[in-house]
Amino acid sequence: KVVFLAFSPNWLHGSFYYQNILSELTRHGVQVRSVECDPKNWKGLPANLEELASKQEVNCWVLLGAPPAVQKSFAGRRLPCLLDGVAIEGSGLHDFEVDFDALFRHAVNHLVLKGHRRICLLTSAHSARINPGSIQAFRETWQKRVPENPTWEPIQTYGEGKEQFLALLRTLFFSKKPAPTALVVASVLQVTTTMTWLMKNGLRIPEDVSILSRDPYQIRLTWEE
Repeated sequence: KVVFLAFSPNWLHGSFYYQNILSELTRHGVQVRSVECDPKNWKGLPANLEELASKQEVNCWVLLGAPPAVQKSFAGRRLPCLLDGVAIEGSGLHDFEVDFDALFRHAVNHLVLKGHRRICLLTSAHSARINPGSIQAFRETWQKRVPENPTWEPIQTYGEGKEQFLALLRTLFFSKKPAPTALVVASVLQVTTTMTWLMKNGLRIPEDVSILSRDPYQIRLTWEE
């Protein structure tokens, strides 16, 4: 039995990457359970999961984007688990993660070579909290490659929910001047939202605004009314 615990909205059900993993595990006869948790309200395992943990019926727990408090809880219980993300130092948890530091450096270098100087990274506040190192790598690479534009802010964060994200786009392109010419969107779930919003507001892709997605997962383009 494998239990997936996701600590970010739509991490499981909005990701084709994990949907494929869940399907493959099920196809091979593995009993799979997925649970989405709110990291702000995390006060330990819910009663139903606590029962599973106490009876040692779970062969592996998979933590997706687990904050430090959750990691410490699982490490202290010595539960068998994998962590998608960076494990806190000394926890002993087995983690696997994309090298987002290198990915962001490459994204900035690529866009600068294309002639862009106003490059923005769009990332959720939650992602920024659990991946501060990669956010800093983006900022440092941008500062190194575009030293002539010290007043431009290359990092933009948004709260959870679609409305907060759309409000950020309106601010970037309608309120703040000059507007960015390139966006690096951290969440693949927001890529289609960004593309749809830009085109609805008369901005061409990539002629007016270039977009890179941090996540390599396959996405389906959907038009939002």
